[in-house]
Amino acid sequence: GAGLAIRDIDSDEIVTVNTVRTVGNETLYKRGKLWIAANARDVDLQKDRDQVVIVKRFSPDWFRLSKDNSPAQNRVLAAQPAGEHLLLRLRGTVYRIE
Repeated sequence: GAGLAIRDIDSDEIVTVNTVRTVGNETLYKRGKLWIAANARDVDLQKDRDQVVIVKRFSPDWFRLSKDNSPAQNRVLAAQPAGEHLLLRLRGTVYRIE
């Protein structure tokens, strides 16, 4: 979905919050321009920097990565908004898709 619809207590209007998304059975959390999959929310980008593989979106590496993914994993990759990054764990490796 494009966001979570909630009722604003002050205005009593329905508003869309775009900080949490569900793609299939994966929940994504937004911090700035970074979407973090629930399976990678324990990653500290400063401390764990050397364990994170950076892949450019739509690069040859991205297509190689997507070839080994399940359809559900590829739905998460496809849901990444243009101009934003995605942090997720696939097959035990943490990836930052930029």
